[in-house]
Amino acid sequence: MDELYCLSSGVPAEPKAAVNILKAVEIGCAAMEAFITGCLIEKNVLLHDPVKQNKLKTFATSEVSKTIRISGNKPAHVKAERNILAQLILL
Repeated sequence: MDELYCLSSGVPAEPKAAVNILKAVEIGCAAMEAFITGCLIEKNVLLHDPVKQNKLKTFATSEVSKTIRISGNKPAHVKAERNILAQLILL
């Protein structure tokens, strides 16, 4: 089965996140068309009204994170590094 993997963590994306990532351009174009239609053509929405935010799931919303105990039994929150590919390219 084909899955979408995050390069920094190597973990496959959740099914909902994978669909949102692959269709992000289409969802954005649909939102743009809705804005143009509502604001410029039909004029039922004012230009300075807030634009509805698309809450798409991404790798960041499903990132791998763990809580570990460090010295003194204090919890430390560890999450996957997002810019590891950029750091590897710079090296």
